[in-house]
Amino acid sequence: MIESFGVSSDGIGKWTGICAASFSFCQFLTAITWGRASDRFGRKRTILAGLLCTMITSLMFGFSTTLSLALISRALAGLGGGNGGIIRTATAELVPQKDLQPRAFSIMPLVWTIGSMVGPAMGGMIADPAHKYPLSFGSSSFFLRFPYSAPNLATCCLFVPTIAVGFLFLRETLHTSQNENDVGLHLGRALLRPCSRQINLGQHQPSESVSGFNQQGAHQAVYERPTEHGRARNSLQKSEPPSQLQQFTWKSVFTSQSQINLLQYGLLAMHSVAYDQLLPVLMHHPRSSTAPMSHGRQNWFLFTDGFAMSSSRIGLLLMVNGMVGMVLQFVVFPPTVKKLGVLPCLRVGAIAFVFLYALVPFAALIPSATAREAALLAIMIFKTLLTVFAWPCSTILLTNSATSPGILGTLNGVATSTAAIGRTVGPAMGGAMFTIGLSKGSIVLPWLAIAMMAVLGVIPLFWLRPIRPSARKSEEVANRHDNEDIRVEDEETEPLLTSSKPGTDGRHL
Repeated sequence: MIESFGVSSDGIGKWTGICAASFSFCQFLTAITWGRASDRFGRKRTILAGLLCTMITSLMFGFSTTLSLALISRALAGLGGGNGGIIRTATAELVPQKDLQPRAFSIMPLVWTIGSMVGPAMGGMIADPAHKYPLSFGSSSFFLRFPYSAPNLATCCLFVPTIAVGFLFLRETLHTSQNENDVGLHLGRALLRPCSRQINLGQHQPSESVSGFNQQGAHQAVYERPTEHGRARNSLQKSEPPSQLQQFTWKSVFTSQSQINLLQYGLLAMHSVAYDQLLPVLMHHPRSSTAPMSHGRQNWFLFTDGFAMSSSRIGLLLMVNGMVGMVLQFVVFPPTVKKLGVLPCLRVGAIAFVFLYALVPFAALIPSATAREAALLAIMIFKTLLTVFAWPCSTILLTNSATSPGILGTLNGVATSTAAIGRTVGPAMGGAMFTIGLSKGSIVLPWLAIAMMAVLGVIPLFWLRPIRPSARKSEEVANRHDNEDIRVEDEETEPLLTSSKPGTDGRHL
């Protein structure tokens, strides 16, 4: 698409990078605002607004006929692209149970992986149809004028039902907005009523919680059980009124533990995205005529060999890696985290990233092409495994570092901004080091640079600790302005979002 704007082959890489960076930078500028909006106006409204903005800017990008218009559309997409943090917030509020969080937070990366495989494949098939399928679309003046509109029109066809389903069936999870009348939910129930025998299907009492506490203070989930009259009996407990909820302050957002989590989150984005950008370049890079190891051990770091793979071959390996990643995400991750714990899994994975990145370029030294590709695929799958653990674990720790549900959207907005900085800086540094490394005769240099980024990501983990509710409640007591006599439990209990809050039962997952 960039080439169709009249950009020379030498400048395609630069302008592609600028186009991607414009999205990340603008997302950094507005992600916190989107998070604050979700804390004030509700998760559902903000998510639907974000989806609408993304759909409009996608259409703008597809109908761009100049480079400047393409850059503007991507920048606007970044300004409206704050949904990632809000969806993580809603997920945390829908699934407050600690033992269910690993599986819940593994769903988002799983869906992302599916989209990352299907999206590029679909876009590549239907982009520029007038030239790819001249018999069917060769005479279409529309596709001749807007050759890259087809993928974005197809995306729009996916956005419309997504927004409709969200409007009709997505429940509000923000505790202060659950008492408001939701026209979309009422309409959704009316549409489903003919298909259900229970006319009260999906009804929800926002002012009450379906989680209670027994006399010893242990968490006790109470589920609806149908009676002989078709009704449900609930053991309900009144939730804390909004007047007693912690008031928003930036100090409550940037606690010591949340700052460490945010730093680790940004560094993870920096080295992970830098790897994702450089790997296809290394896979396509040609091989040199002389094998480095034939000149002795001293030249092992001075070689410029790539894998010399075709685009179709690269796509095949990426697809296989994505399919394996889906299995790892949903089958391996939840039971492993449940057994070993979130923080230990994150620490082990962060250390393994360092050695993995340093090992990547040396797979190109294997003489056999088959063995070389097999080694590369093994590295890709191992990196996917580490990513499968790193992102959800980091998100869970960040969520549980929030001092109050009322600031959770803002905290995830800050995390989105931090990750956007990492996604901007990481690929820029990796690309610059790749150019410098080739000029010095060493393709190892950029991968060592990414490994050093991963080293920086390990350091904060030594100060990171699981947040215990007793400590969190102590912070809330210190920040309250009234003189209530609040009893702080000494024994270890569940994290923040396992407390009794309206609408936070696990049934909506």
